[in-house]
Amino acid sequence: MLFTVSEEVDHAEMKQAHSMKGLEAKYLIIGGPTESKLVVGHKGCLRFIIRVTGKACHFGYPEQGSSAIEKLIKVVYRTQTQVGSYRLFIRNR
Repeated sequence: MLFTVSEEVDHAEMKQAHSMKGLEAKYLIIGGPTESKLVVGHKGCLRFIIRVTGKACHFGYPEQGSSAIEKLIKVVYRTQTQVGSYRLFIRNR
């Protein structure tokens, strides 16, 4: 049985358990606020790093450059539309 306390921070216990050889589970119980009702399923987690590049240019000649910010906005918008009703939370690293 594995109990975690850092679920909302860094998942330290889960990372440690994942690295242990021979540790397997047929079933998984995730405790959460379900009003004491049994549920099947979990929202899960999706983490990724987005990298975009641009090209600097003089303000008077924007056509000679490429805006990394505009590219990032497009990526975030496409990701939000593909994810659907789930909200994306973006935090700085």
